[in-house]
Amino acid sequence: MSAGHGVEHSEYNASDEEPVHFLQVWIQPDRVNATPAYAHRPASRAQGWELLASPDGAAGSLAIRQQARLYRLSLQPGHEAAFDLDPAQRYWLHVATGAFESGGQLLQAGDAVGLSDEAGALVLAGGGAGGEALLFELPGAGGAS
Repeated sequence: MSAGHGVEHSEYNASDEEPVHFLQVWIQPDRVNATPAYAHRPASRAQGWELLASPDGAAGSLAIRQQARLYRLSLQPGHEAAFDLDPAQRYWLHVATGAFESGGQLLQAGDAVGLSDEAGALVLAGGGAGGEALLFELPGAGGAS
């Protein structure tokens, strides 16, 4: 959902029996008083990195009103994935489910790490049950807010 002037939304669990795992994320748009926009896409079961949202809807992602990108990482236990960091960008990694190891540090569901002025590869390895994480690529300090 791209919020705008007069946006309405509600979240709920469609199941009466199963719990819901829900993460609500707000990214400040790069414009004001825009008409609200709604879009959705099926969830993927693919392993590795997947672009979920971007300014231009690249690679089948949802278009958002900000110079930011949102990636999903799904890894099975013991598998690794690398993401090339751009030092001009800022990053926020949030572990949604399971666990990952990065640079000798264990990250479990609910943990998050912020990165700025980083170059090279962010390497994550799936923990004992694997897991899913979200990586937000955000404009650097000198970029759009």
